[in-house]
Amino acid sequence: MYLPSYSVMRKMKGIGTVKLADATICEAEIHWFEAHGIGRKDFKIKRVIR
Repeated sequence: MYLPSYSVMRKMKGIGTVKLADATICEAEIHWFEAHGIGRKDFKIKRVIR
């Protein structure tokens, strides 16, 4: 992932509804990186809640 040197990436986390590869829909804890002017990058599902 190329990022300009002036951007400050912040680790963010939240809870959302996701659709898994086997078509299961569930709530999960999601982590991502975010920067002003770039937006959200690199989403990861850390934990399935329900």
